[in-house]
Amino acid sequence: GGGPGPGLGYRGGDRGPGGEREIDESNLYVGYIPRSMREPDLHSLFETYGGVQEAKIITDKVTGESRGFGFVKFGDKEAAKAAVENLDGYQIDGRRLAVRVAGQKGPPPRSSRPPPQQFNRGGPQPRGRGQ
Repeated sequence: GGGPGPGLGYRGGDRGPGGEREIDESNLYVGYIPRSMREPDLHSLFETYGGVQEAKIITDKVTGESRGFGFVKFGDKEAAKAAVENLDGYQIDGRRLAVRVAGQKGPPPRSSRPPPQQFNRGGPQPRGRGQ
């Protein structure tokens, strides 16, 4: 076993119109992966939704322990989309997976955020029952 090979080779090509940042929608970030889960487990979980090209769990360089997140690369973005819809929040080993397109930071920040909810504790509140 030699050292780690070169990083993910990105083949050029299909750059659609309006490509602001190159976000590959078929490449998913997976967070909150339980330590018991290995790459083959990740692969088989995700391939339910389409052809998985690569399933990778990031490990600590020193200890080799899972760092609790990884990436899954699908052959097409429709499959990736189905996996996000079905597996984001999927509960496994007491954890909920976080699944999203790699490189996307959740919902776009442009949308104006609603003002924070005000929780008023008004209204009559029962004070201990008379004993």
